[in-house]
Amino acid sequence: MSKIEFEVREEDLIRFTTHNYHQNPKIKKMFSRHQFLYPITLGLVSVYMYIFLANTTYALPLAFVTIAWATLIPLYLQNDLKKQAKELYSEEEKLNLIGTHTFQTEDKHLYGIFPDNETRIRWRDFDKAELRKATLYLYLDTDRALIIPKVTVNAGNFSEFLSDVNNHLLEAASK
Repeated sequence: MSKIEFEVREEDLIRFTTHNYHQNPKIKKMFSRHQFLYPITLGLVSVYMYIFLANTTYALPLAFVTIAWATLIPLYLQNDLKKQAKELYSEEEKLNLIGTHTFQTEDKHLYGIFPDNETRIRWRDFDKAELRKATLYLYLDTDRALIIPKVTVNAGNFSEFLSDVNNHLLEAASK
């Protein structure tokens, strides 16, 4: 049984939401189009114009547009996703999600103390656990998760808690 206390910040919510956006096949397809398909197509047209038509007047600016597209458009799309993620949560939801949280592992449950309530979540109710960039996501379904950022741990041992959670999840999955 391990216990951990940590802070969830707005940036943690945004990071989780953008991470989930990137798991969406439509978003993945949009990013790959703007990073690879469109720039490669423009680049091939530029090379064709330069080599076969000997038209440097249009080929070089098109090559510049190709490079700019491949680098700047994905940055713009990423910033747009972050903006959408910020607008996704109302002020009331943010107040409930942001703040100090305490989790304690128990034999059959994860006991959680949130800013607005306390709850017990059965281990078998979790879909998966994912560790990304020192943040643990305990998924309840495809788009809802408990967010545990390692950098904001105030009390308890993150590694011990992670190990305990993995053991409980493996045990619950084998039943």
